This record gives sequence, structure tokens and C-alpha cells, in this order.
Amino acid sequence: RPRRTRREGALEGADLDAYLRALDERLTTTYDVERTDDLLPRPDGEVHVVEYTTDAEGQAPRWTVELSWTPETDRATERSEKAAAPTADD
Repeated sequence: RPRRTRREGALEGADLDAYLRALDERLTTTYDVERTDDLLPRPDGEVHVVEYTTDAEGQAPRWTVELSWTPETDRATERSEKAAAPTADD
């Protein structure tokens, strides 16, 4: 059975920025996601971070990171209101 290591923590502001910059330097694959800035969920407060490392005998370790947060309330409300608003075509 693979050995799994888990580390949890919560980061804010500059600490999250430093963590993500270090993470970016370690990543070997990039993902191109076409999303406008309006659709990106901005955190309201802390971002919860969970890291998993799985070591299986004879295989390279696998590293997984989970980031979760609650989006800013006013931005989420604005998006909901915009989505519900009638358009000129209605």
C-alpha cells in the first residue's frame, strides 16, 4: 500500500502569494484556462490548503494540493444578479 503524507494549513495574503509562487516554480505542466477576471473566484478571508504526498514502492512520489475558499460575498451576489437580469433580447 502506498504511503501518504498530508499537511494542512490556512494562508492569507502574502503567505498565500509566497506559497503559490513556490508552487508555480515546482510545477512542470501548465494549464491554459480561458476565464475572464470577473469569473475567477476571489477568496474572502483564508484559503484552506491541503497537501498530499503519496509514495508507492517503485514509483515516483505523487504530490497533490487542494485549495479551497469562500468567494467574496458581494462579487458572488453581483454575478448572480447579472445572470438573472433580463437582456435586451428578452
